[in-house]
Amino acid sequence: MFVKKFHNPLSPGKQCVTLVDEDDIPLDYPGLFISQTISRSRYSINTQERMVRDLQFFLLWWKERNKSGGNLLERIQAGKYLTLDEIERFSDATRLKREDAFRDPNVSSLHPEIQQRIVMEAVYAGQVKRSLVKAQTTNYRLVMARRYINHLIQLIHGLNESWILRQSREDMIHALDLEMRPVSSDEQAEPDSLKGNEPEISDNAMIRLGHLIENDHSSIDFRPIWKNPTIQERNCLIIDLLRTTGIRRSELCGIKLDDIDFSTHKLRIISRPNDKADRRALTSEVKTLSHTSVLPAHLRRRIKNYIVDTRCKVLGVQGTEYLFVAHQGKTCGRELSLKTVSKIFVSLSRVLGEPIAAHKLRHRFVQDLKSLMDKQKIDTEEQAQIMRQLLGWSPNSDMPEKVYDVYNLNQKAMRAITALNEKRFAPKKTYDNNL
Repeated sequence: MFVKKFHNPLSPGKQCVTLVDEDDIPLDYPGLFISQTISRSRYSINTQERMVRDLQFFLLWWKERNKSGGNLLERIQAGKYLTLDEIERFSDATRLKREDAFRDPNVSSLHPEIQQRIVMEAVYAGQVKRSLVKAQTTNYRLVMARRYINHLIQLIHGLNESWILRQSREDMIHALDLEMRPVSSDEQAEPDSLKGNEPEISDNAMIRLGHLIENDHSSIDFRPIWKNPTIQERNCLIIDLLRTTGIRRSELCGIKLDDIDFSTHKLRIISRPNDKADRRALTSEVKTLSHTSVLPAHLRRRIKNYIVDTRCKVLGVQGTEYLFVAHQGKTCGRELSLKTVSKIFVSLSRVLGEPIAAHKLRHRFVQDLKSLMDKQKIDTEEQAQIMRQLLGWSPNSDMPEKVYDVYNLNQKAMRAITALNEKRFAPKKTYDNNL
């Protein structure tokens, strides 16, 4: 069983991913699930590949656990879903690193000692102090198994599913959900949430965010969220940089002082895998291609003030190449972590009264950019090229059409339904009974 990436012959430039057997033939039911759910999602090709590998993990585990002929499809056809014991054993396996759980990512056979290790982890689960993989990885694997099994059940039984089978399915899904592990603040809490379904930042929130960033004391929204004034200055600069350039959180944490060219007003976003200067446990590796952004005058002035007046006074900052650093704690003076950036937006969400994340500012940046290009009557293909250039996507990336066109479509749909309802339910004329 292998994970295979390929170019869709019907859509030049579009990449796809699926599972194939030893003869390079796509697997039937897994392939159908991938094409109907994962491939049609608005996730990038790299995220889709990760999801397919999570599905592969479950299928390899099931194949190894049922060598005696236990076929998953036949089990579901017979109305026999996963038992509690099977769910617990799979949950234990999801905690293992892939290289430990399987001899090779594309080989289905488990090491005998790894089989024993899975059993021992199940026995001593309460005594394990440190997991072998992150909680997020475990949850992704559990979610993908749940979605695939549920897909097979709907495919086989559909509307003919009896009340007893439906109850068994709900019990199984509930048992899988109970195996989900709590995640840290820098991880996604809901791995099963569909991309793009979460609400975007409202216009009102963007206005209030502007007052907050600009330290507008005349605004009722202004308040010292962060008690330390230097941290307040740094965090407001971070938010301003994210909303103005549309860069990712990881790209922001990876900015070095040398990446800023004040003479040409440019900010270089550079991919630096395995950078020895990065001392963080969770590195800020850039997902996109290296690209360049333009810094407006107000942002250049703000960055200069932070470097000259604030950053240089932080203890331990000497020798740190990165722009943003920790201002207190054990890591004071060292490069800022992704987790700290996430915490900034937790505080913002409480003040604004709506959930807001760093990546939503990227979404908002692209929405505003597309709205501007629409007003300038730039054709769709040129818009996609501009976005690929500004956001670091590869020349063949289908992200502009796959993701951000949907946001504009949703806005148009909302305007259309609002206009329709205003017309349908407009106040009726009143009649004067005296006439």
